[in-house]
Amino acid sequence: MLRKKEILDNIVHELTVLSKEIDVKASNNLLEDNVLAEDFYKEILNVCMGWNLVNLNSERNNYPGIDLGDKERRIGVQISSTKTSKKIKDSLDEIVSNDVDHDYDEIYFFILGEKQRSYTVDFDNYSSLNCDESNIWDYKDIISWCKYYDVAKLKTILEIIQREIVPERNDLVIIPKDVKKYFIDLNEFFTELYSMADYVLKNHYYGAEIPFEGLNNLIKNYDICMPYLDEFTFRMGKQLLEDAGRLKKTVHTANRWKYEIEALCLRILYIENVRKNIQLAKDLVLSDQCNGIEKNIKIVFDGDDLFERIHRMGIDEDIIKNQFSIKKCKEEIENKICRKCDLFAVYFSDEKGYCSEEMKYRLESEGTKVVVAGRRQIIEEKISSIINGDNETVLVSINKNMFKKIYLGDKKRIIYTISFCKDIPSELMPLFFAFGEIDLISINRCFIYKEGERIDIRKINEIDLKRLLSNANDGISHQVRVDLSGDVFISTITGADEIDDLKFRFESWDAGNGYAGPRAASDQEYVNSLLSLIKKCWEEGVRGYCDYYAIF
Repeated sequence: MLRKKEILDNIVHELTVLSKEIDVKASNNLLEDNVLAEDFYKEILNVCMGWNLVNLNSERNNYPGIDLGDKERRIGVQISSTKTSKKIKDSLDEIVSNDVDHDYDEIYFFILGEKQRSYTVDFDNYSSLNCDESNIWDYKDIISWCKYYDVAKLKTILEIIQREIVPERNDLVIIPKDVKKYFIDLNEFFTELYSMADYVLKNHYYGAEIPFEGLNNLIKNYDICMPYLDEFTFRMGKQLLEDAGRLKKTVHTANRWKYEIEALCLRILYIENVRKNIQLAKDLVLSDQCNGIEKNIKIVFDGDDLFERIHRMGIDEDIIKNQFSIKKCKEEIENKICRKCDLFAVYFSDEKGYCSEEMKYRLESEGTKVVVAGRRQIIEEKISSIINGDNETVLVSINKNMFKKIYLGDKKRIIYTISFCKDIPSELMPLFFAFGEIDLISINRCFIYKEGERIDIRKINEIDLKRLLSNANDGISHQVRVDLSGDVFISTITGADEIDDLKFRFESWDAGNGYAGPRAASDQEYVNSLLSLIKKCWEEGVRGYCDYYAIF
């Protein structure tokens, strides 16, 4: 079952995309969607407000002033992509002059796209109507209402959206010329931006002549991209433009190399995959084959290959089985490729034996579909069949036998592979594009951590200490501590803070230095030496701060 936040996020994305799409079409006098929107928003408003609106235009063509009506409640609603004060005034005049207010006197306006910030309409001139500026709504009002709805009501709204909007946008559409031009300009700017950021970073260059032509216009009109990008790419692209603006301001005013310049260049280069996504969207928009990369990518995990690759990075199999999270790994991949992914499944074979019943239950409890088959060959055939059936897929595998079964003849098909610390064989690179590079820091974020366990120093052994280490997230700082009663624990409180009940403590481990986490716990020599040091300090009655190198 989808959680409330996930449902709400889907509603927000789809309504926002629809709004931007209608705005783009309205600016090009493409108004055919307005008629279809009447029935769509009729259903949405009925759910949100508890009304019983009907489409009045189906009873009488061009019903005066309003499109929807609930006669019992005397409520009328006009649906329009025209957002001006004149449009509101003209509609109210039409309602009064045609005696519509005899049946419908509580009037609302729903703007397709975005309404104005304010309206210059004197509502007091329409004394027979219950209407003021607060009766003018757009999609943002629906989103604000949805924040307070329960899951059942949100699911009803999402079902309407998925039934009416999502399939329709998959059809071929005519892309407006201004959208095509914007994507061309945006792609060219991002290409120059990455090249410039790389040059500035390598040469510590901060000259004012660095080109930023067109940036302000790109930022101003960026919302035009929303209907043609998935939500993740859209959001990261907006961040990239904002970073470019900050870099522009910094380099144009700097008289020396600054940390801010280096940090901004590094951030720009870190999300380089946004440029690839924008280029892909531009190619699709210009080809008129489809309206951009608005769909999520299906992601398929080859569990056998994934676990082998993680193990080769120096992490023991037992830690992988107990702590590795497919869900968290998916999130890291989304961050690297700057695209939203739909998790299809993770596949294991009995031959490899990586997936126990306990691990299968754990993965399924986090929402991961797990498929286990007998022979490895069956897994390879299943995954290759899925990949061959989709136009765009993320495949988490570098298995050569499976690659031989994947059909590459269709030029429209795109297959992304995920590299773990550059482990994709060079001979596969011309065939399968490594779109995301997962490094050791990212790998640390793919594990589940259960911190806080304490173990009696008189009973602790290598297995116990290994468990403590593997459950300490290297992404934050830690410190090995032993309290007065003899309990050993790895604390997220470090330094000389909260030490009154401690017998001794070691030097703090800064985040990311590799002294904690799955890889540290997989280093048997390190585990043994740390265990020996802990016991030695206890036996010798050491108190206070212990210097690892001075004692051991």
